[in-house]
Parts: sequence; structure tokens; C-alpha cells
Amino acid sequence: MSERSFLSIIADRAIGTKVAIGFSVVLLILAVSSAIAYFAFGQAAAAVEDYAVLVTNSTIFRDIDRQVAQYRGHVREYVFSNDEATAATATKEGDALR
Repeated sequence: MSERSFLSIIADRAIGTKVAIGFSVVLLILAVSSAIAYFAFGQAAAAVEDYAVLVTNSTIFRDIDRQVAQYRGHVREYVFSNDEATAATATKEGDALR
């Protein structure tokens, strides 16, 4: 099939048929792009949920790390000062940390 005969297939159609084919192509492009956008938004939503889980976990880990640092500080303070009030605070924080 030559290029000339391919163009004549399009040229021989009625104007209504050409408009309908053009409109169908535009609708097909719209449907494909909408489907791609829908799946992309789904992936973005899943990524945001994963990020929220990571932030929640990092908050928990930060709190544990801070409590351990405070506990270690009180234990070191007790070792150097031999103060019973510091020992009681360190023991209380150790129990809370567990």
C-alpha cells in the first residue's frame, strides 16, 4: 500500500466520519492519560502513607534515645557524686525506660 493510497482512504471519508474518528482519538488519549494519572496518584498516596509510618517510628526511636541519654546521664552523675537522690532518679528512669 503506497502513501498516496493511504491518504486517499482518509480523504475519501465523509466529513462526519472524519470528525467522529478525530473525536474518538481525543477521547482515547484522554482515557489513557486519565488512567495513568489515576495510578500515579495511587502511588503517591501509598508513598505518603509509608512516609507517615517512618515519621511515627522515628518519633518513637527519638523518644527512646532521649530517655536512654537521660538515664545514662543520671547514672554517671550518681557514680561521680554518690548522691542517693540521683540514684533514686536514675532507678525510676530505668524502670520507666524498660
